[in-house]
Amino acid sequence: MADFIYNSKTHESTTLIGEDLVRLMFEIEEYIILFINEKGIIKSWNKGAEFIFQYEAHEIV
Repeated sequence: MADFIYNSKTHESTTLIGEDLVRLMFEIEEYIILFINEKGIIKSWNKGAEFIFQYEAHEIV
C-alpha cells in the first residue's frame, strides 16, 4: 500500500509506503491525528494531539 502526500507549502509530492507513512504521521506536530477503532477507542495519537490536549500518548492509550 502506498500513499501520496502533497506539501502545499513547497508544492512537492512524495509517495510513502507502509512504515514510512506511519512514522511521518506520528511526527507531525501541526495537526491532530488519532487512530480510533470501530468501538471509538483511541488506539494511538501523534505529537500534535499531545501538544493540543496536553496529554502524552501513554496517558490516553
